[in-house]
Amino acid sequence: MRELLKYEFRKTRFLNLVILIIAAAGEGAFLLGTILRAENVLLTGCMILLCSSAAGILLAPSQSADLLYRELNTKQSYMLFLTPRSPKSILGAKILTAIIWLIVQGAVTGLFACVDAGVIYRASGSTEGLLSALLSSLGDSGFSMPDLALKAAEIIGTAYGFVLLVLMELYFAEIVQSTVLNGRKGGGWFALLIFIILFAAFISLSGHVAAAVPEALQFAAFICMDAACIVIFFLLGSYLMEKKLSV
Repeated sequence: MRELLKYEFRKTRFLNLVILIIAAAGEGAFLLGTILRAENVLLTGCMILLCSSAAGILLAPSQSADLLYRELNTKQSYMLFLTPRSPKSILGAKILTAIIWLIVQGAVTGLFACVDAGVIYRASGSTEGLLSALLSSLGDSGFSMPDLALKAAEIIGTAYGFVLLVLMELYFAEIVQSTVLNGRKGGGWFALLIFIILFAAFISLSGHVAAAVPEALQFAAFICMDAACIVIFFLLGSYLMEKKLSV
């Protein structure tokens, strides 16, 4: 597994490091704009931070899915599947690498957010008021750090779980296209169609679950359903890679 992880990190590190460097540049612009009281520079830094955060969540998993597609459908990385590694190990290394990069991107974004909140507080003393307004918009009254932490955990958990599910659906669609459909010409469109069907089915299932489960349990139900789907797609994808994949 260590060698597989090294391979995945080597293939994905450039894009992720570029995103982190851009985020650092945006943070630098934000701090510089705060010190110089230059609104244009400050707003530019904010926009760079927002865009790099979105890129970290969207582009890193997309790159991983694109890498798997090329490995399944071209000769570029066929040696990976000729090594004495089980499909579960190969697919698991890809998922674990994506999770680690998502955690790194999230940690860096969170660190910058804490620094920015501290800077805003020192500049205006309005951090508590901002957080109170945020909690009020989410349905709570007053200011409570435990409430804020719980809301943040729910939002982050839901977002990351959803991103991982989408990534696993992409993996599975690519595996089906390459194995069951024998990687025929125009395979990218077949994989996209399979992904859309899987995604639509999950959204429909989520709606039925939300309607059947009390509101207090909806978050837990979504997380359980999300995790179950990820495990099912992982097992089915590994099975197809082991039984049907030809290199």
